[in-house]
Amino acid sequence: MEIPVFRPTIRRKHMNSVLSCLVSDQIGLGSLNSECAAAFSRYLGVAGGVCLTSFYQAIHLALDTLKLESGALVLVSALAPAYYYTILRERGLVPLIVDVDSASGLMLPSAVDSTMSRNPRAAIITHLLGFLAHADLFQSHDLP
Repeated sequence: MEIPVFRPTIRRKHMNSVLSCLVSDQIGLGSLNSECAAAFSRYLGVAGGVCLTSFYQAIHLALDTLKLESGALVLVSALAPAYYYTILRERGLVPLIVDVDSASGLMLPSAVDSTMSRNPRAAIITHLLGFLAHADLFQSHDLP
């Protein structure tokens, strides 16, 4: 069953699904979470995935996979949302702020290049205003 997320209302035909979720005795992630992750993984053609309820959880989980040691430098755009800085500091990581292009708001390749002497361990790439970041730049520096 598919419930569109772009509608602010729930139609009668979807009400049973909603009520079943509300009255279940289960605490935590339900079967719909697993079904959603499996369907999205199939759609992307990847082995598996996980559905989360917030950016905060997603960022923490992504950082967990990197296994960065405390004090590690992480490249972050000067225009990145504040929660990135908050989470990095909570984890004992050091945000290394990178200047951005005035036209696109993306990290300047020259600014990224100039920070490499400080030995950053990772980069958080944000895509702003429909512009896609220079992912190949980070791959050339071997930064996750």
